[in-house]
Amino acid sequence: MMVFPLEGIRHPPQEGLEPGEVELYEEAAAVEPTSPRASCALVRALLEALIRCHLETAGHSIGYESGKKKNLYDLIEAAVVQLDLSPQLKVGLNAIRQRGNAAVHDPYGLTDDTRTEELPWLFQAVDELVDDLHTKPQRWAEMTQP
Repeated sequence: MMVFPLEGIRHPPQEGLEPGEVELYEEAAAVEPTSPRASCALVRALLEALIRCHLETAGHSIGYESGKKKNLYDLIEAAVVQLDLSPQLKVGLNAIRQRGNAAVHDPYGLTDDTRTEELPWLFQAVDELVDDLHTKPQRWAEMTQP
C-alpha cells in the first residue's frame, strides 16, 4: 500500500515565526484536508501565541487583569493599539478568533465546506500580522543602514 503525504493549503510560513509558531502553522495547514475544524482551532492558537509573544517582547502586559488571564479579544485590542496594527488587520484577527472559538465550542455550527473556503483568508491574516510585526520592520531597518 502506498501512502502519500497530506498536502495542506498553505505555502511555507512567513519568516519571523518562532519555532513553536512554525510548528503550529504547519500543523494547521497539514490537517486542513482532513479536518478544517482542527485547522481553524490551530490557526486561532497560533494567533494567540503570536500576539502574546509580540506584546511581551514590546514590554506590554499580557498577564492577568482583575484576577483573570487576558483573553484573545483583549489581546487583539491591545495589539491594535500597542503594536500599531491596522483596523483592517484587526477585522482579520477577530475573524480568526471567532472561527477558532466556534471550531472548539460549537463544532457543528459551520460546515467543513465553509471552513475550507474561509481558511485561506485566516492564514492570510496570520501572514499579514507576521509581515507587519516582523518582516516590514526588519526590511525598513535594513534599508536605513548604510
